[in-house]
Amino acid sequence: MSAPSHATNRSTKALPQSQAFGQRLTALWESEWFVPLMAVLASGIIFALTLQTHVNGSYHRYATDVGNIQNALPRWGHIHFTGYPLYLITGSSLVSLLRLFGFSPATAASLLSLLWGALTAGVVVLLARHLGARRLPALLGALLFSVSTSMWIDGSLAEVHTMSMLLTSLILLFAFRFNDSGEPRELLCLGLFLANGVLHGRALVGLLPAVALIVAPQWRVIVKKLPLLVAIGLGSFLLYLYLPLREWMGATWTFGETTTWQGFWQMVFNPKNARDAAIPLDPAELWIRAQIVFQVLNDDLPFLFIGLGLGGLMTLKPQNDNRLDWWRQIAGLHLAWLPFAGVIVIIYAGFIGDAILAVKLPVSMLAGLGLALLATFLWSKRAEWGYLAVGMLIAFIGIAAWRNYPAVIAITQDRGVEAQIAIVDQAAAPSSPTVVMIPWGHDYWGAAYAQAYRGQLEGVNLVDHNAPLDQYLAEGDRLLTLSQTFFVFPADWWQGVLGEFHLSTYAPGLIEISTAPVIGPIVNDAFVVNDDLIVHHAQLNVDGNAYTLRVDWQARQKPQRDYSIAVHLLSTDPPTGPQDLLAQADQSHPVEGWSPVSGWLEGQIVRDVYRLEAPPGSEPAAIRVTAYYLDENGEFINGEWLTLAAEP
Repeated sequence: MSAPSHATNRSTKALPQSQAFGQRLTALWESEWFVPLMAVLASGIIFALTLQTHVNGSYHRYATDVGNIQNALPRWGHIHFTGYPLYLITGSSLVSLLRLFGFSPATAASLLSLLWGALTAGVVVLLARHLGARRLPALLGALLFSVSTSMWIDGSLAEVHTMSMLLTSLILLFAFRFNDSGEPRELLCLGLFLANGVLHGRALVGLLPAVALIVAPQWRVIVKKLPLLVAIGLGSFLLYLYLPLREWMGATWTFGETTTWQGFWQMVFNPKNARDAAIPLDPAELWIRAQIVFQVLNDDLPFLFIGLGLGGLMTLKPQNDNRLDWWRQIAGLHLAWLPFAGVIVIIYAGFIGDAILAVKLPVSMLAGLGLALLATFLWSKRAEWGYLAVGMLIAFIGIAAWRNYPAVIAITQDRGVEAQIAIVDQAAAPSSPTVVMIPWGHDYWGAAYAQAYRGQLEGVNLVDHNAPLDQYLAEGDRLLTLSQTFFVFPADWWQGVLGEFHLSTYAPGLIEISTAPVIGPIVNDAFVVNDDLIVHHAQLNVDGNAYTLRVDWQARQKPQRDYSIAVHLLSTDPPTGPQDLLAQADQSHPVEGWSPVSGWLEGQIVRDVYRLEAPPGSEPAAIRVTAYYLDENGEFINGEWLTLAAEP
């Protein structure tokens, strides 16, 4: 009888313990900060799954300025209009701190966005709870916003937009809190976040109508505290002094000339910002732009979710019996997203740019908030409807995450710029002073990051297209640029900067520019290709399956026509048919297509470099090169083939 009695005693003791544990869980769940903290942690995990930890390689509009920011923050520099001093100060501080713990600048800059994005989710929960949403719907509504395309991407890489959304959510939270309490401290917090929000990103001006409507009943308190609010605004504006201060201190990554009054105010106001803005007056154009609004919003979340969420704002629970007051608050919520959808119609200029991708974020945030309110409203009617609404929200999160993840990962994990970095790195450790010009933008930012933080491009003077290129050449430096630069800056641009110029190939993908042609005597025993060209020198280097052929062409006379170049890697020499061609590197003109032969001078020597990759398992026998042209009958007229043995 003792054993059963012992078991019974254990179970009766365990029951109070389980009850106590359950009570602790319930108390934790019902605490004011637990659910917001859950939103912060869950959103942080979502962003961490796709966090960009390397130099940005994506050329997508979502990543327009990421490489710029990755370089600016660790240098305590500043970026494009309108400066973003609050973001730069906090961002450079956090990036510098994280680097002390071994994080790369790219990873640290992405973690900054993750932090602001995760905190935004927590504030959205606080806003939803303040408006009467139950805890679970509030959490799920915030997480749905976190897996929207724009928020997910912006929370995973170095961008300013998650800070914009944190300030947006804080502005709305304190607007409603001040409306309900009338407490001056709530007003001062609202003023602080509103001032810094508008200074951080001018688009947040769109919140002013909503805020004005929400806080209208408390106008007496506002008037009383107006001098203090003005002081807060002016004090916040002082953050802009950070920009000229960093220039005066010699920061190496700055934008504009903020040390001059004109440059400073240009940075603040960005007068070019509205150059493409126009209200469409033509009905057909208005319809086109309305479709763009639908497209960009549907890209964030399925439009069904957006529509239900924005409609769900109508289910806001009245705080009193004053119907007018209830409608005022609902109108305030709708005014918090309408301007941001409407501005897409105005700023659309024939393409979906990064500004449009950023300005739509409040719409998705308010949709998540509205779904939380809708689920709460259904729960208040019947518990079964509430459970169904929660299940619906969970399904929405799953669908949105499954749909958006491929696009997010494709952008945040893109390493496309690495190919350009590798090309420029061929100029590392030069034997003479060497300047590499890359146009300001993705490729320049990638190369600058690789040079500063990965030890690549050693000894190279990396500059952008604004540098005094003619001075470098006058001082005897070599001037190189990526081959693809000539798509952006064609021959006319170079002629305007340098006058007469000549090209040769430094390495595959890397072109050398000089202002004087290389002229040499015609060597009698040189390999004759045709009446116009000889091969002054040829050299083949073999590295595994990679074959690099250097050819120094020379004009025997002033060429009378243009020639294309054929370079073939062969399995049999001479070839017996197309099956013997393993690889080829044909070009429309020498120097990767950028130097037509008809522009050469008699005796001019032009270096060209070709790289071919042998297929795995093949056994190359030879590599051959010639120049050819197309005659009036459409026939290919080949010159003599120069053939070199393909030996390691």
